[in-house]
Amino acid sequence: MNTHRRSTPRALSAEALRFQSEAGFSLVEVMVASVIMVVATTVAVSLFNYTNLNAKRTEAKQDEQSAISEDIAAVIRLNEQYRCTGAATCASMNDYPNEDEYITSNASDIQGICDGAGNGSGFGSLLAAEVNSLALPAQATDLNITRTAAEATNQAAPEHLYTVTWQNSDGNQSRQLTLWPTIASWCP
Repeated sequence: MNTHRRSTPRALSAEALRFQSEAGFSLVEVMVASVIMVVATTVAVSLFNYTNLNAKRTEAKQDEQSAISEDIAAVIRLNEQYRCTGAATCASMNDYPNEDEYITSNASDIQGICDGAGNGSGFGSLLAAEVNSLALPAQATDLNITRTAAEATNQAAPEHLYTVTWQNSDGNQSRQLTLWPTIASWCP
């Protein structure tokens, strides 16, 4: 016995109409989907822009620190190459002296040299002046980084110390370095 019912043409058309009215999306559904897409796109674009801005800031900070590191190497080289061949002839040379070339062997000149030619300032002020006259690397100049060197003024600081400070283009201190001249090791 056949248990399947056959639909009449009239029943088929009513059923087809019912499915046809349910096919597709309503205007409200399309609007909700559009709003969700706009919000998601806005969040994605904002996140992308924030990430790019953060990457640019990081790159600028790395460039700044790299330029300062290059300058620190030059300052340390000057500090290590500074020597005195007489009481009034102290300067940085272009090579590293050996142990006997840092300071004159004339005992009477040594005290005058170590006392900063008799003014009691030692090497701190002399080397600070040399550092201040030293040209900044091109990258530091391009980034508007400034460097200042001065004799250490702290009362507890030993003689001969000097401090070098680097500031970024905003005027904020980026780094500070306090140095003891190699030549000061020969002072009594």
